[in-house]
Amino acid sequence: MGRKRKKIYQNFKALEYDLEYAKVENELRNVKPDKVYDISKYVSFVSVGAFFDEIISAPFSFSQNGEKITARMFDPEAYRRANRGRNASENFPLDPVFIIDGKMTRNANHVYSMDLNGVTTIEIYNSRPAISQLFGNFRNYGVVKINTSLPDVTIPAADQEDIHAFNGIQPKASYYNMKSLKADIPNLRPLAYWNPDVTSDGQQDALLTFPATEDASTFRIVVVGQTAKGDIVKGAKTFRTVLANRP
Repeated sequence: MGRKRKKIYQNFKALEYDLEYAKVENELRNVKPDKVYDISKYVSFVSVGAFFDEIISAPFSFSQNGEKITARMFDPEAYRRANRGRNASENFPLDPVFIIDGKMTRNANHVYSMDLNGVTTIEIYNSRPAISQLFGNFRNYGVVKINTSLPDVTIPAADQEDIHAFNGIQPKASYYNMKSLKADIPNLRPLAYWNPDVTSDGQQDALLTFPATEDASTFRIVVVGQTAKGDIVKGAKTFRTVLANRP
């Protein structure tokens, strides 16, 4: 179908894609880290791990068992629950997230052995409201943000292939208001729709509208949401369109 679709657009001298890209503006949020360390104010350490071992005892710490490095972030909410006799752990339930110049990794070994030279500041976030506001769905992890003056920072290959952007949610995109689409050409472009700004009415209902392709195919809708408490919910639905019988 893809080759036939291209032939249709070639015949009508129209572009299958002529998206106009707008510059993404990062939203600056006035949220301060729970702790921030200006590395220039400390003596030189051989690695990030050595700096943490000597300088930072709370709310974040590394521990070593052989060659394996484990990171833990103290959770003040869990600490309060533990004091009320609920037998809760004092740490976040999931291993901390490290964000190095906007690149994410959870590889504690990599961060521990990272050269401290070039690191400018280290920010620690263990307040759930601050984490939710700045980093979205990572409120159960705790976040360590490492800022450097280096031209490029490498992280483990497994993480490098799946870089996340943390400076704000991607804006919603429009795919169908294209100048090259003529009225006498069937709309056979692939159906793609993304909208991060949908809010339910509190009863799990939300209305979405978008132009549909005239192609007969199978489509899948995936919805990922976040509750007021920060829990992640997900749902998916698959449907198929067929050509209507015409007289």
